[in-house]
Amino acid sequence: MRADLHIHTNHSDGVYSLEEVVERAKLNKMSIIAITDHDNVGCYDDYCRLKEQLNYPVIIGIELSTNYCDTAVHILGYFKDNIIGDELLSYVRNIPKQREKRAQEIIEKLKKYYDID
Repeated sequence: MRADLHIHTNHSDGVYSLEEVVERAKLNKMSIIAITDHDNVGCYDDYCRLKEQLNYPVIIGIELSTNYCDTAVHILGYFKDNIIGDELLSYVRNIPKQREKRAQEIIEKLKKYYDID
């Protein structure tokens, strides 16, 4: 059995869509793959919409960015039966808003302290 359990799609920093990833996995004779995009489960909606058409074993997961002892740590998580809980779904859907807010705060500090627009 050949498996790749850490693949990113174009929902994070990958290049290919879910469909393209599955086609490449088939060409490389992979038995199963897991999609673990960074801090999002955008691929989940694609998977739900396309799973019959794909006809290929895909595990939906996530690569969560976090910190431990002032060190960046990425944690891989896999969803049993591809079911994502509402609480986690709400959390990851809020991440882009948090990043946007942080970016705006950085921009304001650059303007205030360094006179950079």
